[in-house]
Amino acid sequence: DQSPSGSLSASPSGSPDNSPSPPPKRVPRMNPGLPTKSADATAAKRKRAELVANLQWLCRLFLETREQLFATHEGTASEAFVCDGLREEMDAIRFRRMLEDALQHPEEPRPVHALVKMFRSFGRKVLHGRTRGYCLRAHEQFATSCAGHNNGQSFVLAAVPRGLKLFDRLVEETRRGSAPASPSSQAGSPTGAGKDPWVDSGREDGTVGW
Repeated sequence: DQSPSGSLSASPSGSPDNSPSPPPKRVPRMNPGLPTKSADATAAKRKRAELVANLQWLCRLFLETREQLFATHEGTASEAFVCDGLREEMDAIRFRRMLEDALQHPEEPRPVHALVKMFRSFGRKVLHGRTRGYCLRAHEQFATSCAGHNNGQSFVLAAVPRGLKLFDRLVEETRRGSAPASPSSQAGSPTGAGKDPWVDSGREDGTVGW
């Protein structure tokens, strides 16, 4: 059952197996410059997770700053102005919804203007009883943190944390007694003559820049 050359193997029937071998399978070539659908889905999932973590951190910082402000003025002469209605006005759930609204509608200025309005009210509570010069410097820092953002996502991820950190520092300075206080402070800081820059003017466009 062997071929004359002795090099061909026999088939089960005893005859030489001369059938050609199957062609190799072609592996589809991947374009290294284009991400796969799986890679796109993984990147999108990671981005969503990072965004959720950022929102949770911002809400926690907002809540901690609010409670520190409440504790600083509770039982003092300024309690009525600062603490009354503070938790209702600066509700953490409403704050998160405002952040989500700005992220979901990044090209609309309306959600950002609402956040700026809330921050102005928060700032007036934080700076109650401080000298006018101190309040003006704080407002300049606040306005700087709000400037240069042309969409809602940029504002939420950059301006909001800077504003909250500013308020947290201002509250801490008040708690330690290092923030200059006006002896003639009245309800509605800052004290002193002149226009209060923290009052809601109804024209938030100039603050956020678009």
